[in-house]
Amino acid sequence: MKYKSSVDRAKSYVNDLLKRNDKSSSFILDEKIWQLNKKYIAVQISADILIINQHRAHFKILYDQFLEAINGKTLGGQTLLFPEKIELNFDLKSTLMDILPFLEKTGFRFREFSDESLIVSSIPTEIAWGSEKLILESLLQHFSLPKIKTLPLDTELATILSKNIAIKENEFVDLNQLKEIFNKLFGCSNPMYCPEGNKIYHLIKCTDIDNYF
Repeated sequence: MKYKSSVDRAKSYVNDLLKRNDKSSSFILDEKIWQLNKKYIAVQISADILIINQHRAHFKILYDQFLEAINGKTLGGQTLLFPEKIELNFDLKSTLMDILPFLEKTGFRFREFSDESLIVSSIPTEIAWGSEKLILESLLQHFSLPKIKTLPLDTELATILSKNIAIKENEFVDLNQLKEIFNKLFGCSNPMYCPEGNKIYHLIKCTDIDNYF
């Protein structure tokens, strides 16, 4: 079979693996997947190696998940053992009210504490405990700034939220997470590019490696 590009080749390999292992959610052998330089996920597929940018891949996975939730079924959240209190001035509270219906679709839950504060009682399951305040502050800061509107609100919120939550570069990712990201990425719409249009993965063919020697 001839492939038009390395992207087609990678997709073909992954589709073959999915077909052969459709009953398993962890079809990549442990020795075939590893983290590279705390930035990439390397996966041996046949004789070739697929290199995935871990941040962009996770960004894409979360984006698809949040956008689907915002426009459909609400995601369940994780209830905070110690609810977080956030202080809001009038402008920030107004900003929060504008995006509140969308936030609640992703798993956030709030209750009013006073005119200038809210209690965060639940957060999306993808957010690590303790980081919810920083993420919310970042969201509110973004949406409170004057800007030329270029994206629908649901798309913009899904983009900013998923980018903030996604695994970062120079962050250790354990084996189970590596396999989960790989499996979920190729279940996304257009897994080649993240929501900002940057390339997520590249296939290095064995023949390309041979050319170095």
